[in-house]
Amino acid sequence: MAGRYYNRQGGVSRCIAELSDRAAREDDVTVYTHELLDLRDSRAHFERVRMLRRPEWLQSQTFALGLRRRLRGEHYDIVHVHNPQGLRPDVYTAHSCHAAYLQMRRAEGGPRAWLSRVYPPHVAELAFERRCYLGSTALVIALTPVVKSELESQVGVDPARIRVIPHGAFTHL
Repeated sequence: MAGRYYNRQGGVSRCIAELSDRAAREDDVTVYTHELLDLRDSRAHFERVRMLRRPEWLQSQTFALGLRRRLRGEHYDIVHVHNPQGLRPDVYTAHSCHAAYLQMRRAEGGPRAWLSRVYPPHVAELAFERRCYLGSTALVIALTPVVKSELESQVGVDPARIRVIPHGAFTHL
């Protein structure tokens, strides 16, 4: 499993922590992450991935490159990446869709709409989202039907590759 941050503070990082910890109760799990917090009693194995922290908008891309280097020569049954933060895994979990966010921002009009077309963080994230999802045959888990629809219409992901699996990581905590 891979993602930039592993912690229990919320968001994608908490999902990675909860899912990997639960999976590690029954299987061998290695988590590739840049920052490791809130370790507790995890049975997972952890590997550090280097990335640039600044500028923030290059984190996903530099994490993906670091992850590719770390995975070279490794053999896993499944490589599972959260959001577009890795290139050519077996599974992506899409927590959101940046292209859909930008479309909404642009529909509002005004200076922010115009800036969303040229602002480097948005331009880079949009291009990287497309590169990850369209440059692979990975299964894509969308957390909601809305995210599935957005990935299809805004990014162009083949609907046959997407499965909707709602969050179950936090049930019965």
